[in-house]
Amino acid sequence: MAERVVYGAAGRRKVLEGMETLTKAAGVTLMDGGRTALLTDGAGRARLCSDARDIVGEFFSDDPVGNVGLCLLKKELEEKSGAMGSGAARTMVLTAELLRRGEACLESGMEPTALAAALRRAALAVDAALEDMTREAEGEEEFRRLAVDVSGSDELGDMIVKILSRVESAGEVIVERAHGLEDSVDFPQGFSFEKGYLSPFMVDVPGGRRCVLDDCGVLLADRAFRTREDMVPVLHLAQSMKKPVLMLVDDLTDDALRLVNEANAGRRCRLVAVEIPAHGPGRMDFFADMEALVGGTPLTKELFFFSGLLGPEVLGRCRRAVVGKGSTLMICDPADPEKTACRAGQIRNQMRDIATDFVRETYRERLRRLTGRRAVLKVGAMSENAFSERRVHAVDAVRAVFAARRDGVVAGGGAAYVHALFALENLPSAGVAEQAARSMMREALAVPFCRALQNAGERCPLRLAEEMKSMGSRYGYDCRTRRFAVTIEPARAVREELDRAVRIAEKVLTLGAVVLCRKRRRVS
Repeated sequence: MAERVVYGAAGRRKVLEGMETLTKAAGVTLMDGGRTALLTDGAGRARLCSDARDIVGEFFSDDPVGNVGLCLLKKELEEKSGAMGSGAARTMVLTAELLRRGEACLESGMEPTALAAALRRAALAVDAALEDMTREAEGEEEFRRLAVDVSGSDELGDMIVKILSRVESAGEVIVERAHGLEDSVDFPQGFSFEKGYLSPFMVDVPGGRRCVLDDCGVLLADRAFRTREDMVPVLHLAQSMKKPVLMLVDDLTDDALRLVNEANAGRRCRLVAVEIPAHGPGRMDFFADMEALVGGTPLTKELFFFSGLLGPEVLGRCRRAVVGKGSTLMICDPADPEKTACRAGQIRNQMRDIATDFVRETYRERLRRLTGRRAVLKVGAMSENAFSERRVHAVDAVRAVFAARRDGVVAGGGAAYVHALFALENLPSAGVAEQAARSMMREALAVPFCRALQNAGERCPLRLAEEMKSMGSRYGYDCRTRRFAVTIEPARAVREELDRAVRIAEKVLTLGAVVLCRKRRRVS
């Protein structure tokens, strides 16, 4: 039930006030020259942070209507969890500037939906200019400079470049805490998935609660084993091969499971069953990928032979398998390298036509399974709080470097927005709403760059922005050396920041009412 409704401009102003308050606090962390913020909680604990995302997570407003704007901003920022470095702060600064100037246009009598549509068209022109400015990074030195800028550590920058040379764009990079204070990087083999053994009687390392199978066969079965008759052909095959067998099955229950446990206990053969880590449409893709990697022939419900016909050719090969209670690690040498490489190429081609991040990540997981490219970056720290901060910067640096290699780079530090202003100047003249939207966009795009320079102590950021516009699109401003230089940033991150800011601005500018609902009570 609605407790309070605020209509029209009054509700919009309250929402804007809440966003502006948050933006002023988060804006101090913008860029490397940004300052820190002191966060406190109700218990009197305090901590320093240099990341706008921490401020967003802890911020709230006393005004419930203003909190609606904060919730909207948090939701939009959380939807793009891949935002890196100063991306959250720059998004908020852009959003607040667009809304502040858009509110002035609405007070002059402009129609909200027309202004929002014109703002979207202006953003598309800027996005096209950013796409034209995108280039490939030139060598490892640029990647290293980007990693050092984001992580704030020369050692981490060197390690991330090392990871980049050995792990593909679809590879997996895990950031963990080191045992000491030194940073290190490890490249473990194989691939893992979150499924474990189906019975504790399969464990052969009781203290470690895991099964270790060396030089084992792999049986891929798209079916459930429930009766002894289902299981007997597999037992005969395992006994004849005289080697352990890892079964990837739909399910193993009842008499079939009892038979496997008896065989393991009597040491007649060694069988470990794991549930297939894929369901629905992805199941057949999993079988095709595993067939290309380990070899063998997947057994389906229609293609299940009797004991006299079930031969060694149905088994794949795995150099080592470590099966735990909830995870399985497989280290495999490709049975047919050409077939595995061909399958990986097919997945890469399919990824190009995918628009959603969720499905794209699924394809990357399949590619990691085939290529086995993984890295573990171990970050050293003296305390848990220090590790949490260093881990965030390390993850941001890894994302930034991989995004730069995958999608190209543009000038960093907000300089790309300043260089993209010419796209608005070259647009043909149009109606009042179009001119107002272009003016909003033109004035807002320079604000992140100027705000970052203010944080670094520059007194005339607008003059520096005007000077930089006459330079090439590669140039930005290095706050450490206090001069213009070639700076880089992932192009995709910059374009997503602009898209998020415009999307939030469109929603707030067309706001007609703010409805505050009463909290529902549970009925016992």
